[in-house]
Amino acid sequence: MYHLIFYDDEPEYLARIEERTERLCRAMGYEAETAACLTEEALWRELQGEEAGIRILFLDICIREKRRGGIELAEEINRRHPGSIIVFLTGYLDYVSDVYETEHCYYILKEELEKRLPVLFERILPERLAGNYETLRVRIGSRMEQVPQKKILYLERSLRKTRILLEDGTVLECYEKLEELEKQLEPGSFLRCHNSFLASCRHIREMGRTEIRLSGGASVPVSRRYSPEARKAFARWGMRKVL
Repeated sequence: MYHLIFYDDEPEYLARIEERTERLCRAMGYEAETAACLTEEALWRELQGEEAGIRILFLDICIREKRRGGIELAEEINRRHPGSIIVFLTGYLDYVSDVYETEHCYYILKEELEKRLPVLFERILPERLAGNYETLRVRIGSRMEQVPQKKILYLERSLRKTRILLEDGTVLECYEKLEELEKQLEPGSFLRCHNSFLASCRHIREMGRTEIRLSGGASVPVSRRYSPEARKAFARWGMRKVL
């Protein structure tokens, strides 16, 4: 069972995200119970209750006219309830440095709520709970190999092959499509910057309008089609601590 707790100081938005998350859980066949909190006091009362399966907290980062916001609360929750999973909600992209200090699994822009909730439940949470994203499993020739994801700079699809460039300069080639390999990649750690390229966020050193420069001097192109989402994906990467 999922025990979902929502903390936001906007009653209408709080009711909206609670209702839509409940609806999504029902549609996907997940058993879930929810609680909506407009105050920090109400939030702590919910956290004092018995553990009910997997506890997920949706915290608004910016709480107006309150003693503290979601980031400060997350730091204390990390200490007092380390088993809780935290998802940050915000209407802004202004908190990159602050969220590095907390353990959380996802960051949702309020304007992208409808788009991101299915990703959270279908992909982020299963991967977060299973923890099966340390390696990329690919067939190289006649053998299967486990490639450490942290060592991957980028993946490139060229004709019928996919090239995987590692930080030590090694190039691996396989026949799996980018879309197939992307399902194995750590959620939020790789971004699609071009129809033929996936770049590792942890290795990005500079993100320009038409090119991404990676560690070791490598670079990949950024297409006009993918540029807006790529920039948002890189911003989200900077706004979370990878667990």
